[in-house]
Amino acid sequence: MLMHTTGPDKIWPRSIQVQLHAPKTGSVLTHNGAKTDNMVSVNDLVTNPKMWNTCVVTCRGSALTVEINGKKAGSVTGCVPSSGHLALQSEGSEVHFRNIRVERLKKPATKAGN
Repeated sequence: MLMHTTGPDKIWPRSIQVQLHAPKTGSVLTHNGAKTDNMVSVNDLVTNPKMWNTCVVTCRGSALTVEINGKKAGSVTGCVPSSGHLALQSEGSEVHFRNIRVERLKKPATKAGN
């Protein structure tokens, strides 16, 4: 999945990628000038690639967190760009998508007096 996608419509637009291809499912990569303060490379959290797996990506400001099958794959901060389109893609292996949900996050509670 390509998060925070900006710029011209082309192959590998400026974006932050959450890898769905084994063996690094859940890793975070950048493309075409996108940046993060840190990178995440994980061992595959997919237990059976022939079964449905879940991926939850949470974007809040310039932070991005990834969960695969309920296990935290990792987090990155300092995402540039920190907003943009969501793009679905498959590269290197067959990927099927279902039950896609996009939700607007509630603003974090503020402390009294701030």
